[in-house]
Amino acid sequence: MLNKYDIGVIHWINGAHTWRLGVPGFFLRPRGFIVVSSSSILTVAGVFSKSLFLSSYIPEKVEVAGKNLFLLSVSTFLGIFTLAFFYVRSRSQRSLNIKAELHNLLHESRDEICNLQSRISQYPDNLDPIHISSEKNSLVQFSNKICEIIAKYFAELVRDKTVGAAIRMSAFNPNNQNNAVSYVTIGRANLSPGRKDTSEPIPKSEGIVKFFMEKNIEGALYYHDLEKAAVKGLYKRTKNDDDYPEDIKTLIVAPISAWNGEKKDLVGLLFITSKTSKIMHPRHVDLINFTADCLSVIYTCIFFKLGKLGFTTDKLVK
Repeated sequence: MLNKYDIGVIHWINGAHTWRLGVPGFFLRPRGFIVVSSSSILTVAGVFSKSLFLSSYIPEKVEVAGKNLFLLSVSTFLGIFTLAFFYVRSRSQRSLNIKAELHNLLHESRDEICNLQSRISQYPDNLDPIHISSEKNSLVQFSNKICEIIAKYFAELVRDKTVGAAIRMSAFNPNNQNNAVSYVTIGRANLSPGRKDTSEPIPKSEGIVKFFMEKNIEGALYYHDLEKAAVKGLYKRTKNDDDYPEDIKTLIVAPISAWNGEKKDLVGLLFITSKTSKIMHPRHVDLINFTADCLSVIYTCIFFKLGKLGFTTDKLVK
């Protein structure tokens, strides 16, 4: 249960020590080991002393039919073997599916970068409006495909088919008077289709982006109550939050960072969503950040190639 100081969001940084969390984690620590050992010794001592006290009441010989004992043993063995078989089979299939989606992530990215290079070789020195529109559409299609793969990956990981994904990238917003940087959605998967028509940029000075900039762009943010987080200024609500409230019950956001020539900069955001409550765990933070780092390399390469032809990120803003 969450306490009265709950603000709807938790900042996860490192998942390496999450084995210490919860009841299983307690028993895996030295203190828990001592408790278990002490309890075992006391239990054995208690059973031994009780057996001595009750020895006069226990018959010296107990007859068990050999046939019944054999049937019971065989049935127990077959039951345990069957359960173990299906358990191992299920885990193996899940593990292979997870690895397959990771491979698909890099496979699709490699193909897109190769295709982009092939297209660029046929363009003039500067892109005309038609080529810019074409590349924007290609980028959106690629990003949707990547989000679909990421959503499948985390759906297998957490056993939740409602998992969705979205990617936002930084862009200078020409609609803003100060031409300020904002973060626009360029891809999404397993979310309501209508969201793309009402999507709004996230300003750099508020909510998620502001938090990451203040925290050296580290870790991931786990949201279990968007309304509480919004009240605390840690989440910027948009029209889609009001129009599609069932889309997101829990949310994890990881920063997509890159080197801007002087320092680490926040170039994008990876969103992992779920329509169920509290499905994610701190042990997932390293996997989420790993995925975000992969996206950093991929999109840096894409925008570097497009930037040479005059495709700037403000083209992503409608």
